[in-house]
Amino acid sequence: MQITPRPLVHGPQTAKVVGKEGEEIDCDEYGRILVRFHWDREDDQSMRCRVAQNWASKQWGGMIIPRIGMEVMVEFLEGDPDRPLVTGCVYNAENMPPYTLPQFKTRSTFKSDSHKAAGYNEFRFEDESGEEEIFLHGQKYLNSIILDDETWDVGGNRDFHVAKSNSQKIDKDKDMTVGGDHREEVGGSRDETIGGSQTRTIGGAENLTVGGDRLVDVGSNLQHEVGSDMLCKIGSKGHVDVGQSYFIDAGTNVVIDAGVSICLSVGGNFIKISPAGIQIEGTLVRINCGGAPSRGSSVSKKNVPRPKKYSGPHAKRYPRSSEK
Repeated sequence: MQITPRPLVHGPQTAKVVGKEGEEIDCDEYGRILVRFHWDREDDQSMRCRVAQNWASKQWGGMIIPRIGMEVMVEFLEGDPDRPLVTGCVYNAENMPPYTLPQFKTRSTFKSDSHKAAGYNEFRFEDESGEEEIFLHGQKYLNSIILDDETWDVGGNRDFHVAKSNSQKIDKDKDMTVGGDHREEVGGSRDETIGGSQTRTIGGAENLTVGGDRLVDVGSNLQHEVGSDMLCKIGSKGHVDVGQSYFIDAGTNVVIDAGVSICLSVGGNFIKISPAGIQIEGTLVRINCGGAPSRGSSVSKKNVPRPKKYSGPHAKRYPRSSEK
């Protein structure tokens, strides 16, 4: 009996990825795809072909599925035509590279194509001398999960733009050091809540301009200490309401100047000074009768506790990240 030797396929071949009508990606649970060789009839297709990946293990590794219309390289294990293996993809006149060559020959990129939509994701390197760049483009979302420390070190400038809202949550401490100027501009309202104490130290001058009303509500003591002069100007009315005593202590003179009148009133007794003269009304008026003036009680100074500066642990750069 004559036995026909098993046919062998010598060397790799190219084929076109095919699949279900209306689909862009057609694979099974193992990532195997269908291809049509150039010598196949138009309605023929291969068996499912395994696709070589750069890494493959138990639910981890690389996963890139060739898509319908791509030209792929197919090899056959030990030359067996029933054991095809897709080992890579190649460009052709129909499927050109992402960038014009050789104009952008210094670029290395991994660029995908949105499934059944116009868009792409890309991770690109530019190696032109003086223009080196790492470029990242996400068509929709970018999610980063770091289970331990994260460090950023920018040698030059940094520009950060968010078209909509920006939220930030820090469960523990935050430190920020600015070596030069710091400017913030808020187009709408600003709300800030501090659960503990707040301290501000300003080495130079401070300017505060409020276009509307300003309300300061202090639950306990309020202190103002001015090392030199102090000016308080009120365009309309002024009102000081003190629940107990009010004490003014001046090292030299106290001058009260009013355009119309000055009135000191206690109960039904009063002294009124006006352009018409001085009016004194009282149950009993005593002059040069001895005694001593009343003294107000001063308010003791309070110290606001300063928040402690964060002392660590700080995020650390992985030691091998800078090794070659």
